Amino acid sequence: MSRIILGILMVLTLFSSAYAQKDSTKKAQQDLYKEIYDLRKNISAKDDTIKKLRKDTASLQAKLSAKEKELQTSKSSVLKKQNDSLSARIKLLEVIVIRLQSDSISLATQLSKTKKELDSLSSAKKNNDKLKKDNKKQADTIRMLKNELAKLQPFKQKYLSQMAENVDDDFLNKPFKDIDSVEFEKALKEFNDFASEDKRIAAAAKKLSALKNDYILYRKGVAVVNSPYNATKIKEIKDPLYNLYNKTPQSDKKDDIYNFFWQVNNYASKVNVFKNLIKDVDKRINANKNDAFAFADLELKNQEKKSQAITAIQQIPYLKKLYDDYYAALKKNCFGANPAKDEVLSLIP
Repeated sequence: MSRIILGILMVLTLFSSAYAQKDSTKKAQQDLYKEIYDLRKNISAKDDTIKKLRKDTASLQAKLSAKEKELQTSKSSVLKKQNDSLSARIKLLEVIVIRLQSDSISLATQLSKTKKELDSLSSAKKNNDKLKKDNKKQADTIRMLKNELAKLQPFKQKYLSQMAENVDDDFLNKPFKDIDSVEFEKALKEFNDFASEDKRIAAAAKKLSALKNDYILYRKGVAVVNSPYNATKIKEIKDPLYNLYNKTPQSDKKDDIYNFFWQVNNYASKVNVFKNLIKDVDKRINANKNDAFAFADLELKNQEKKSQAITAIQQIPYLKKLYDDYYAALKKNCFGANPAKDEVLSLIP
């Protein structure tokens, strides 16, 4: 019994101990759970803090990136401006260098030109010095010749006085065609130079001066008939030339003047004769193309025999030249170029 009681007591003791141990364990567990809960709560709070920190960090990072980008852009803009400024300065320097090079070349060219001019001036100065010496010699020679000429003046005057007696035969009575224009002008000048020294010379100078106006008119007539037909020029000289003919005494000179007056007066009619001749020849050769020149030549001969058309044409010097050219072109090729024919047909009398 005592053993049973003892056993029960032991069991109770064990049970009590176990129960006490169980309570202790449970409490420990509760404490542990609480600690875990607190830790989890703490961890959760930490996680929230971390998330917030990460969010703040991300926000700061974004701001930092934006700032860096802004800074980079700002730096890039500044650098670009600096680069543009440097590029502009470089270009300016390049332009300055080119201008300096150009100026250098220009200066070198100018220097070379100036040197040549200096050399030329130096040479010219030498030549000028030589010319001065030569001029002095020539001046001395001229003075000497003038002195000699002055000594000869009385002899020259006497010679011209004798020539004055023959001025009619030498010039006034000569046909204009036989007067040499150079000799005439020379005589007129010499007579005028000594006119105040001698009466006979003065009279001769007066005659030659009057003759000069007539001679000029005559030469105009010669020019007109030796040039293409010009109605205006013919009208200008026809009446004066006829008046000259009327006032000239009967002589070879009068006949010569009339010859040119006749040519001037009949120039227009001879142009028409030439035109009609060309038209008749054209008809003949167009009707006989196989042997055109033979028929052209035959037509010309018939016209000359019938009306002396060719002779009439050749009385005008310029038309004579055109006829010769016209005939030569016909002989070469009746249907080829013929400038003389074209010119005749273009004249308007």
